[in-house]
Amino acid sequence: MIQLIKQNIVSRDLSYDITISSSIIEEKLNYYESSNLNPLYIVDENISKIYSKLLPYDKDRVYIFTANEKNKTFKELIKIEEFLSKNNALRGSTLIALGGGITGDITGFAASIFMRGIPFIQIPTTYLSMVDSSIGGKTGINFDDAKNIIGSFYQPKEVIIDINFLETLNDEEFLNGFAETIKVAAISDIDFFNLIYDNYQNIIDRDQELLLKIIEQSCVLKSNIVKEDTYETNKRMLLNFGHTLAHAIEIDSDNQITHGYAVALGMIYEMKYGVEKGYIKEEAYIKILDMLKRFNYQTEYKINNTDIFLSALLKDKKSTSKGITLVLTDENMVGKIVEKIDAELLLNIFND
Repeated sequence: MIQLIKQNIVSRDLSYDITISSSIIEEKLNYYESSNLNPLYIVDENISKIYSKLLPYDKDRVYIFTANEKNKTFKELIKIEEFLSKNNALRGSTLIALGGGITGDITGFAASIFMRGIPFIQIPTTYLSMVDSSIGGKTGINFDDAKNIIGSFYQPKEVIIDINFLETLNDEEFLNGFAETIKVAAISDIDFFNLIYDNYQNIIDRDQELLLKIIEQSCVLKSNIVKEDTYETNKRMLLNFGHTLAHAIEIDSDNQITHGYAVALGMIYEMKYGVEKGYIKEEAYIKILDMLKRFNYQTEYKINNTDIFLSALLKDKKSTSKGITLVLTDENMVGKIVEKIDAELLLNIFND
């Protein structure tokens, strides 16, 4: 089964396909190799080992990237730009990201600044990157203890999602990504939220037909929001539900708590704050908490270093001179944006 989603970024007159299927990656890569795209590859180190037969024979056109948050830096970005230059990349060349979200983020940023922009293709290999980071054109690197603070909005030429890659993910990594599906359902689609809640065991068991449906709907919901607000000036901010606190949790835990699990915690504590301050009803908080407990996500967090946590909050892209911006959702799974929140007051929610 092949699902095809057309992503139209109207404000930039761009359009690209998101193809969702199984067992299509070899065919796609063979096509790129036989085309005039002049493909060059940035490949997650683990993927290069597990799927070595997929890679082109000419290994000089493959850059092996050790994908972790501490490697998502200017230093590594420069190495990728040197790789492009060494391979005589031109504006007609195409950069292909084969890996998870970190690989896709840095590849997209490298493509956006080489010769002021060359095409790139996202081939996400983790659940997290399939439903979230590969879609919408956010690229970037970390800098000065802040996640993705340097980057660009740069849309891919194409997104290819082959769910067979999920077969090599352990349960922990699968759920790390699934938090983003819960997030997008929680801010935009109560029916989808309820479908996830009711089918949690089949999701954990990775029923392939159900996963295709869930991944498709996750991509549709995110695409619809991005179409309305490509540059995150208003509605796209809803996709940051859980992320304001999540990024601080990641940094405070020295990345021992990975992104999806941090987002789950972020959703819980942001909703808890919303209830205490009267922005939302307790019913909404309970729905989110019950959903995350159903999938056995961690639901409590103790801050290790208040100064580090607060610094991360204040450096976050969602922070302004007027305070922190949070996203909450109501009992009908309709997201709302709350601005001008004092960061130090937000910390108190972890002590209640």
